[in-house]
Amino acid sequence: PIAVRTRLTLVYTGVLAVLLAGLGFAAYRVLSAQLEAAANSDLQELTDGLHGYLRLENGVPVLSYDRSDPAQVAFIETATRFYQLYDLDNGEPVVQSPGLSPMAMGFTADEVKDYEAREGVRDIVTDQGRLRFSSTVVRLGPDHAEHERQKPAGAEHGAGRVQPTRTIDAGAALTDDQR
Repeated sequence: PIAVRTRLTLVYTGVLAVLLAGLGFAAYRVLSAQLEAAANSDLQELTDGLHGYLRLENGVPVLSYDRSDPAQVAFIETATRFYQLYDLDNGEPVVQSPGLSPMAMGFTADEVKDYEAREGVRDIVTDQGRLRFSSTVVRLGPDHAEHERQKPAGAEHGAGRVQPTRTIDAGAALTDDQR
């Protein structure tokens, strides 16, 4: 027979191990949820901020920013590392960043329409790994000047220009190693 003292020690050790394992699991889940929310928020901010820099020039969307401003350059480089623009009228890609080219990531016209209907953050699995992708609709044209007033601080150019309207689905992404 095992002594009472030994049994109590084993029981207390087991209870402590279960409590520590439960606490560790709970801490992991909370931290994981916080990191996911932060990644989603950062990605959404990148995508929303990118809207303020998009312009139409001869019917083609371009990024218009002050290349001598380090803050704007850093933002644009970060926001456009992985991004695509699709024309919502026909579902065709308009612009794709060089970082996405090796991933052979493209969407069908139906998928683009679905992204228009359900803007937001979603994960996409590619041959190169998982991407967290944020999809938003940008309407470039006369009403884009209103959005111009809401762009990030220090981005001052071209407010109020009247341009032909074009609706674009803009997306930016983070890879697993960026989260």
